[in-house]
Amino acid sequence: WNKLAEQAEQILESGSANDVRLQTIRDEVVKWRERLKAGQSVNATRIATLKDQIAALGPAPAEGQTEPEEIAARRKELGEQLATLQAPGLQAVEAYGRADGIVAQIDQTLRARQTFALIRKTPSPLNPAHWGPAVAEAGHVASRIYAEARGRWDSTAVSSDRAERLVVAVVLLVALLLLSRGRRWVDSLPSRLSARASERSRAALVFGVSLGQIAIPMFGLILFASALVLSGLFDEWGLPLVMSLVGAGVSFFAGLWLARRLFPAPDTAVEPPLPMSEERRAKARFRATLLAAALALHQLFSRSILPLSGFHSQNDSDTVPQRLSEASAGVWHFLLVLFGAFCLLRLCNMLRGLRQPEPADTPDYRIRVVNFLAMMGRLVAVAAPALVAVGYVTAGNALLWSSVMTLALVGLLIILQDFIADLYALAKGGDRSARDALMPVLMGFAL
Repeated sequence: WNKLAEQAEQILESGSANDVRLQTIRDEVVKWRERLKAGQSVNATRIATLKDQIAALGPAPAEGQTEPEEIAARRKELGEQLATLQAPGLQAVEAYGRADGIVAQIDQTLRARQTFALIRKTPSPLNPAHWGPAVAEAGHVASRIYAEARGRWDSTAVSSDRAERLVVAVVLLVALLLLSRGRRWVDSLPSRLSARASERSRAALVFGVSLGQIAIPMFGLILFASALVLSGLFDEWGLPLVMSLVGAGVSFFAGLWLARRLFPAPDTAVEPPLPMSEERRAKARFRATLLAAALALHQLFSRSILPLSGFHSQNDSDTVPQRLSEASAGVWHFLLVLFGAFCLLRLCNMLRGLRQPEPADTPDYRIRVVNFLAMMGRLVAVAAPALVAVGYVTAGNALLWSSVMTLALVGLLIILQDFIADLYALAKGGDRSARDALMPVLMGFAL
């Protein structure tokens, strides 16, 4: 522990470690802190026994007074034993305080770096002088990835055996089948099962089966990325982009699933959670899908090629050897932010118009929450591109994409509330009126 603590304190003092290294050190220190906290109670039972024994001898004599030699000797012996047993616990208390201080210092350093990254101004992407270099640098990265894959293809074709190529081909074939045919099969499965299911179990069954709309494409994407890795075609230039595919796929397929659950098509057997006409629901579904695609593109390139992403460390180790310069990255970020902000604005305009279907003095709480978030989303859709345009690229990215994920989280909560209500109705024998009972309302409130 002392060796780790000294190393951490030296690194913090020098300020040379990147965010990834600091987070790794923090995780190690946190583990030690938990061990040291447990070590504070070592010998607790024996210490309590010794304290009882010392108390049984009576109070220590006051200054200038004496007590029998036997009792004094026994008190001294017990005191020495107590000090010996308390020493490890006291060391653990001191070390715990040191560990807690190191964790607090790392957190402070990371927050300071994040704050600096948000308020740091970079070259404006509106300056035409940066457009040409942005295209040239992106082309350079693409050419390096292609050259790497081409060179390794030529060497792999000679050196690799037939069994390895067969494994890669099988994995790639399964991945493509899951991404194409598997998705179509899963998309039609909820409506087919709902036609066979009873009325009481239909809603819960459709929800459970619909999770395959995320799981199966994601499994196919993981297999696809694995096949590319196993092929040996990519190394330091191509691998970061391949590894980013999985994170981007999670964003896209999860967003696609949310769009289809929040704004379901008429033939999907999904009860719409928001009061909208079929025409408006179809438009909202399309715009939400585009927004998920925008988030996926941002995560794909920001994890591997573009700095100033807002989410990821500027010193991220899982990147290409030479990322784009900040001026060039600002140009590409501006295009991605414009696309995402446009999709967010169009979707929020649609959600802002939600109204209670029946005449009511005040709309339902769900409608009020969605309307409020839609209003805030429209402000974000205007503010984020403006921030990027004047050079605050990291701040604009952080504002836009975190707001998109906040909307997605609220959409997920709406879906989960309805799912809990459907499960409660199923437990009550399929009575649809049970969805409005106190228990599902309380569980929804807890969510």
